Amino acid sequence: MVRCDCTEEAGMGHKMIEKTRKRIAIRADGNSSLGMGHLMRCLSIAKAAGKKAECVFLVSENEAGNFIKEKGFNCHVLGTDYRRMNEELPLVEELYRRYEFSLLLVDSYQCTQEYLDAWLQYCPVYRMDDTGESHLQSTGLINYNIYAKELNYPVWVKENMQLVLGAEYAPVKEPFLQTTYVVREQAKRIMITMGGSDTLNIAGNLCEKL
Repeated sequence: MVRCDCTEEAGMGHKMIEKTRKRIAIRADGNSSLGMGHLMRCLSIAKAAGKKAECVFLVSENEAGNFIKEKGFNCHVLGTDYRRMNEELPLVEELYRRYEFSLLLVDSYQCTQEYLDAWLQYCPVYRMDDTGESHLQSTGLINYNIYAKELNYPVWVKENMQLVLGAEYAPVKEPFLQTTYVVREQAKRIMITMGGSDTLNIAGNLCEKL
């Protein structure tokens, strides 16, 4: 059963948003099974974009919603299954009418072309990508990995689709922007992290192998 409801906090936040200010939707998810990587990088983007626009996160579950609200951002919990994004298709028009988004950023491996097309009827849509394997068409595509320009995106993207590629577009957290660093010829200390979850104990296995 698909439901589309705002929490009280999100509803109050929406009322306080100035109508003249641009509003960006960020569709991403995170939980103990999926991990928190998508949400974390989108939070960095939202913090930077917040200087010029209001960002509203669209998430499937309360676990992600509570995390986003703790970070101080408006969040709309959809009450859907993050693994089946097409469940949200009946909600697209209602969400757009409620928030009047100027742009949508999608960060999910479960995204489909049908989902993107539904939103493209209302606003520009940009998609975060890491692999180049999913040939989905949208207004633009963002891949900030160092290998992004080697993935042959120009071969299959439409002529009017904007490509934002390369490490210069990495969503770095603000504290790290002011940090000095040294590139060493030989690494002596290594940090291993699996982000917000590691249900398969991959970090532990890597430590043992090393």
